Amino acid sequence: MKMHETEIEVKSPDGKSTLLLSGDKNSISVAHLEADQGVKFEATVDLQSGMPALEGLHHFLQGVVDPNSLTPITSQRLTNLGHRSKQPMRRLSGAFLTTMHVLLTSAEYTNFTYDLWSTSKKYLAHTTAMVTRSTPEEIQTYIEEAEQDETLHQHIRDMTAALPDHVRAGSDDEIRFGRRLGWYAVVRAIKPKFIIETGLDKGLGAVLLCAALKRNAEEGKPGRYLGTDINPDAGYLLAPPYDEFGSIAVGDSLESLSTVTDEIDVFVNDSDHSEDYEAAEYACIAPRLSDDAVVIGDNAHTTSKLVGFAEESGRKFLYWQEKPADHWYPGGGIGFAFR
Repeated sequence: MKMHETEIEVKSPDGKSTLLLSGDKNSISVAHLEADQGVKFEATVDLQSGMPALEGLHHFLQGVVDPNSLTPITSQRLTNLGHRSKQPMRRLSGAFLTTMHVLLTSAEYTNFTYDLWSTSKKYLAHTTAMVTRSTPEEIQTYIEEAEQDETLHQHIRDMTAALPDHVRAGSDDEIRFGRRLGWYAVVRAIKPKFIIETGLDKGLGAVLLCAALKRNAEEGKPGRYLGTDINPDAGYLLAPPYDEFGSIAVGDSLESLSTVTDEIDVFVNDSDHSEDYEAAEYACIAPRLSDDAVVIGDNAHTTSKLVGFAEESGRKFLYWQEKPADHWYPGGGIGFAFR
């Protein structure tokens, strides 16, 4: 191990384990040794990276704590750092490998798409069943329906392939809906007459929701979709035949929402993710919500505005946290306000 200006050697009471801590103003090194196996763990951290969490250890190494005055229990705890480091280092190693896999296999740089772990989808089915007064088995059927809709998937692939190169360069061919599967299941379960979604990006949520409306119409329960976005190029995935069931209003979502006169059965907030704007959208649509409306918040993992709206309007609130499969992004979630 590289020698530093300050070095501390701590042995376990039984003498079998040794922890070497060394450092100077530039770096800190840690090594864990076993008497019969040699070095078990070794790492050096560059303090020039400006990590303030390391300052306490650096001060310790500079003699703020006299190593000769360490109690046996403190010595043992320090020696255990090597063993304790194994689990977090494995997690960091796994996260690094996953990150590299995504960087090398995906072209996306915003609004990331991913599959969900099977357990995460099961939790979603149970949560959505409570919101829609359905059974988890029914919701699971709808989730699988969206995942296995090859006509929809091919439509998305075709629309993506037709994009200009500079846009296509940031898109993937693989179809992954993530938490939007919950949106789809809500629409299939309650058969709404009118849906509004604010914030579209490429329109993955829009086309998925209209695919649900298409199936509802085939079952004799028609409905329509309205999406709003300030970007005139947003929502390009909502194209024939799915645009038969929905349309897009370009402009500020609050201005667009203020012109709506029909009752809203499902509302999806996914536009400006600031707390004030999110709250303003809920306040704007509140008088137009039907009695059994479901309000979905795509921002509920970062703000409490939807739960506050639910409490103020006499609605129940549930939150589900998604768990992306094989992706570095930790995931968002779905907030539900309902009666």
